[in-house]
Amino acid sequence: MLESDPTFASIKGDKVSYSENVLYKPAAFDKATMADQLWMVRKILKLSAEDIMEIAKESRLPLFVQEQYVSKLISRRNNLSDVYGIGTKISMPAETHASYDLSTRDARLQAVRDLDLASTFGSEDAAVIEIEKLMAKGGLKLVNGNVKYVDQVYSVANGVATGTDCSKSVIVSLLETHVYPVGFNRHQPRRKDDKPLPLCVPSGLKAQK
Repeated sequence: MLESDPTFASIKGDKVSYSENVLYKPAAFDKATMADQLWMVRKILKLSAEDIMEIAKESRLPLFVQEQYVSKLISRRNNLSDVYGIGTKISMPAETHASYDLSTRDARLQAVRDLDLASTFGSEDAAVIEIEKLMAKGGLKLVNGNVKYVDQVYSVANGVATGTDCSKSVIVSLLETHVYPVGFNRHQPRRKDDKPLPLCVPSGLKAQK
């Protein structure tokens, strides 16, 4: 069973408190009655894992990023079930894109195809070369084009996925640099969102045994 996120909503005294800060907070947030909250919570708890996955799919983000968002949304949904004492928890489907094998050229080519990178770099070969450049910058040494290395793009703890920082992932760094400049796990505050994220290059990568 997927754990719920206890940091999202909790009971403090006679009130339900949320940890999320919103930029523009409607006055209704402070005046909502328990009946108002239960009305909305019941709607949220009607969402199945499949519903949430379908919503994430509309983002058209890479599958591994969609899976992170789905796990976070499900954990918050389960948290609401705990806090309000209604509904049932749901489980996160088994992760399928938590890592990419980059050990061989064929494996790197498969990652390029899985992530549809050929159009970004002009060809599959060019995309593979960019991956290899980042691997070298990260400290990996390819011998005859090979090095034992599986790039972890997110990890799972208590059923909740957390994205790998771009400094520790070749794939995350590549995508943030060339395809998604707004970032995945790094986000600019709203007051700075007219500026690009700083360049992030992987470092300290180790070949696996």
